Amino acid sequence: MSAETAYLSANGSVFADDLIRSERDGPRWLMEDSTAAWIAPFAPIGALGDVMAVFHQRGAIEELSDAEIAVFAASLTQVVSYFADNGLSSFNLSFFPEQPAEKSGRHRLTARLLPRFYLNNSLHVSDASYLQLLLQEAFCMRFPETLAAQMRPALQNR
Repeated sequence: MSAETAYLSANGSVFADDLIRSERDGPRWLMEDSTAAWIAPFAPIGALGDVMAVFHQRGAIEELSDAEIAVFAASLTQVVSYFADNGLSSFNLSFFPEQPAEKSGRHRLTARLLPRFYLNNSLHVSDASYLQLLLQEAFCMRFPETLAAQMRPALQNR
């Protein structure tokens, strides 16, 4: 959060809002609904790429209305369906909220969805590899721009 504070002080704007503006209609842009903007992040953390949702004007999950949760769920279903159509049916979803006591307005609730895969389907071993566990090195086998270009038409057709 200190980086967000420094960004706000230096630029007079919220980093996540600027991120949405800079990515909108760019090569990593996926879609936008009334609740969140969906992006294939510039620095993916999943081996097969990942998708990020940046919520509009919300810092934490408890700030979302039932209607906003329904909109997010519908968009999440579209994203998961794209991955499922491409042979991926297991996922990790994490939310990154503002600290409960903060309410600073400098952070936007973010969700990251990573498709999971087994390195050996017959053994059902973890999808975490030596790169992540021993070397603490994230890697991705797909450029985010490629993922977004392939996913965007599928999301518009649902």
